[in-house]
Amino acid sequence: MMVCKIAELSGYTKVVQIAALLHDIGKPASRKIGPKNNHVQFFGHERISAQMANEVLNLMIKEMMINEQEKSVILELITHHGFLYKHPTAKEMMAHFNNDKSFCTHLVQLIRCDSLGRFCADLSSEKKFEDLIGWIDGA
Repeated sequence: MMVCKIAELSGYTKVVQIAALLHDIGKPASRKIGPKNNHVQFFGHERISAQMANEVLNLMIKEMMINEQEKSVILELITHHGFLYKHPTAKEMMAHFNNDKSFCTHLVQLIRCDSLGRFCADLSSEKKFEDLIGWIDGA
């Protein structure tokens, strides 16, 4: 809920706000204790979250809250919300997502909200997110 509230307060689109609300619903189903470090981890939660979100989004379509195109973008955002942890540059992101500026901007916004929604958020990362969006806008 914190991630969704941050998306709302940031003035992000409905698509980003809904993705923020649903992006981690698969965490309980993917919770495991890491065999190497004995820490709680959520292996594959992005994919599981997208699968679970699909049902919710279908209901939202039925209620005419979103359309099919918005559903598709939301599912892609949820599926890829861990992207920057493995590929930390805007150039990599743009190349991976076929230079789709709108999608990449939304993805950075979702990841920013997710980062800020942690209890231990490092606010120094704000500059990183601003730089990423600036690079995408200029691409």
